[in-house]
Amino acid sequence: MKHSILGGIALGRDFPGLANSWMVAATEMNSKEQIDALVACVAQWRGGLA
Repeated sequence: MKHSILGGIALGRDFPGLANSWMVAATEMNSKEQIDALVACVAQWRGGLA
């Protein structure tokens, strides 16, 4: 956990039509800063596309 973020759930195993998709969740317990950190990590992983 390089960024202390737990990953989402890969959906392709249960939903073949969503093979390249994953689901994440955020609640009122997550701060804006935590959500922004998740978005930044996803953008970096995707090569800047979020």
